[in-house]
Amino acid sequence: MDRSCFEVVFQILQARDTDCLIKAMEAVIAEALPDVHTQIFEVISTSTIEFRPYGSRSLESGDPERQLMQAYLLKDVIHYSDSSGNNTAIYPVSGVGKIKLLIKVDTAGADVEILEQLILLFRSQYILMDKNNHDALTSLFNRQAFEEKMLGLIKHAQRRDESPGERHCFALLDIDHFKNVNDTYGHLYGDEVLILFAGIMGQTFRSNDLLFRYGGEEFAVLLRDVSLDIAQIVLERFRSNVELYEFPQIGRITMSAGVAEVTDSPTVVSLVESADKALYYSKENGRNQVNSYERLVAAGKISANEISQEGDIELF
Repeated sequence: MDRSCFEVVFQILQARDTDCLIKAMEAVIAEALPDVHTQIFEVISTSTIEFRPYGSRSLESGDPERQLMQAYLLKDVIHYSDSSGNNTAIYPVSGVGKIKLLIKVDTAGADVEILEQLILLFRSQYILMDKNNHDALTSLFNRQAFEEKMLGLIKHAQRRDESPGERHCFALLDIDHFKNVNDTYGHLYGDEVLILFAGIMGQTFRSNDLLFRYGGEEFAVLLRDVSLDIAQIVLERFRSNVELYEFPQIGRITMSAGVAEVTDSPTVVSLVESADKALYYSKENGRNQVNSYERLVAAGKISANEISQEGDIELF
């Protein structure tokens, strides 16, 4: 390896989010060990263990699903040889609450000591970054991650001509009468409700949707690649799942939601304001319901947002 250790460490440590961290790690391995082939897999399901190549939609034929499962379950590196005799290792990478990634590397001819040191550095940085971006109680993305990921989405939406046909929707979710839960049963049971509520979110929404604990008993979800009609159907299914769930000691609770479509030129402020107006309408008109900003405006039930000249930073 020609460059100094300091330069290599700096390239990995300067990554601002997990996506950049993964790209930096791949670039460093490619430079330091050019004969090593690296492939990264995501764990994409919490209920059933499923994998997919990072940035792709599904496993392809020939991907080592059995070996990925073995490394995931053992929570440790495994070594094996494929049918062609190539020596391969799979390294699990932990995040908040579970294994998040699996790194598959061909080790034939590689300097294994350098490879393992690079992966150790990556794993340490990844779990630190993952903890910084997730809520400690629910393991959902936190408010800090919300700012970063939503700003990134907005910038992408403003380049719509590069990805025509993409439609996303943003929703705010609020547990109805949550203060009564804390006042009646105590904060430990209140925390359990939040954890279970987040679990229902994970089971209802898709793996590529972004789930956040927005603050207190308020949550947010970014539904990717869906129309407003589909988003309302999915949110209604989630509302029903919550209503039918039997929370220990407490019994049934309900939730209210407001959803808005991500337009071609939104700001985070205007997007949150739109969803919040729809959520407020749901809360003020009986709770336990889902309403969309666009339909409420069209029906004259709420007023449209005024165009704000303020920067997004005001929200945070």
